[in-house]
Amino acid sequence: MRIFVLGICALLFVGCAQSQFLLDSSVIMTESSELKDRYATVERVIREVQAEKQIFTDAEWRKLLNVDATIDMLIARVDNITRFSAADVSMQELEFLWGLSVNGYTEGRSVIFAHWDQFDPSTQIMLNAFDAKAEATSTLITELMKNPTNDNMTKALTLMTGIVSLAVKMLAIAAI
Repeated sequence: MRIFVLGICALLFVGCAQSQFLLDSSVIMTESSELKDRYATVERVIREVQAEKQIFTDAEWRKLLNVDATIDMLIARVDNITRFSAADVSMQELEFLWGLSVNGYTEGRSVIFAHWDQFDPSTQIMLNAFDAKAEATSTLITELMKNPTNDNMTKALTLMTGIVSLAVKMLAIAAI
């Protein structure tokens, strides 16, 4: 009996030390699915436009390929998380996914804003609105991650896919 109690205590300690969170997969899955569908279309358009018009420099194209890899990795990990109705995810993994999201958005944004003068004023207004939304969402994610609960981490991961989705929308506008 004593060993059983010690075993349970050890499991609780390990679980607490790793900061595991039980996330609601259904909420995250919807956002991830929309991101995956939208990105598949945008990726095809960007590749076609680049092949035809070479609108991005080699350095910009490499950045976009990094963004592509980041988005693919984020989608794959979120898909893996959402295979179960409730997913067990560590704080370190959420921080890693947050880093991926920020990196993907920042890289994509830098390419788009390098072509700022080529956009008409209405497109610039749209891009600024997406950028402001991403900044506000980023602040919210940071606050949610400071108070890690299951609900907050579910919201944070959902918002992370939302930020990457904003980057995809911005890339779509740039490609068109």
